[in-house]
Amino acid sequence: MEKLIFVRKGLVHRVDKNFPWMYSHTQVPFGFPLDKEIVRIYFSTRDKMNRSVVTFIECRGDDPKEVTYIHNKIVLGLGKLGMHDESGAMPSCVVKREDEIYMYYTGWNIGGDVSYRTSIGLAISRDNGITFQRFSDGPILDRSIYDPCFSCQPFVLKIGSKWNMWYLSSTRWELHDNYPEPYYHVKYAVSDDGIHWERSGKVSLDYSDEIDAVGNPTILLEDEIYKMFYSYRKGYGYRTDPSKAYRIGYAESKDGMTFIPKNEILEIIGEREEWESIANAYPHVYNFNDRKYMLYNGNGFGKSGFGYAVLEKA
Repeated sequence: MEKLIFVRKGLVHRVDKNFPWMYSHTQVPFGFPLDKEIVRIYFSTRDKMNRSVVTFIECRGDDPKEVTYIHNKIVLGLGKLGMHDESGAMPSCVVKREDEIYMYYTGWNIGGDVSYRTSIGLAISRDNGITFQRFSDGPILDRSIYDPCFSCQPFVLKIGSKWNMWYLSSTRWELHDNYPEPYYHVKYAVSDDGIHWERSGKVSLDYSDEIDAVGNPTILLEDEIYKMFYSYRKGYGYRTDPSKAYRIGYAESKDGMTFIPKNEILEIIGEREEWESIANAYPHVYNFNDRKYMLYNGNGFGKSGFGYAVLEKA
């Protein structure tokens, strides 16, 4: 089977105490091409209290390291007191819908006996993605009989009249050295309007000997094959041990619901710099001018910034 070889191109952007609301982290980057020259990259950043908001930069599409604009405002802020996203909002997927742009995002709260609780929200832009307003104060997907601990990081793809969502579903927490660690895999949901979703508990990418948790799936439909790029890690020790930390994976599906991991055919080559010395996490793969680009985080779940890689041409 032909290998997918991405070539590292280096660090694109890193937040470093730019504003009180942009104090640290450049997390979960999502590339949104504006035209044939510029790509806008939405990401999550954190304030001094570790709360997450959304903003963006704009870059040259063929070389995202050439940043052309840094937005100095929040495009989606904290939720209201007591809501599912009062502690933060993190972008997961941005979808153009006629004259609106839908942002599916992860909302989170500080936990009690566990570290946090997450759910999935929707925000809508009517000014070409400069600002977003929440569709509702509450989430469009929360924990349920199928997702007992939390749900988060959706990727949404509209195919014909059907909206498809692949999202992370946590099924348990386990104590390791008296610290709670979450376990989560990928499940599938479907919708007629992109707002109201039906779940059946269908698992798209399951746990394995390699996978105790999955991060940020991207799905592309090409040549009648669903192609998932994602990150995966072990259940504990992943913060400091490169052998257990997030790495980038790949899976395929014929029906879009059940994916078979094919991690062995994906390779990222080139010098691994200090910012990604431990982990490669939260990939977003997108097409720009007939080439595939991958944005991804390095160490510290976005604390060290994000970089990019390009698929090597055959």
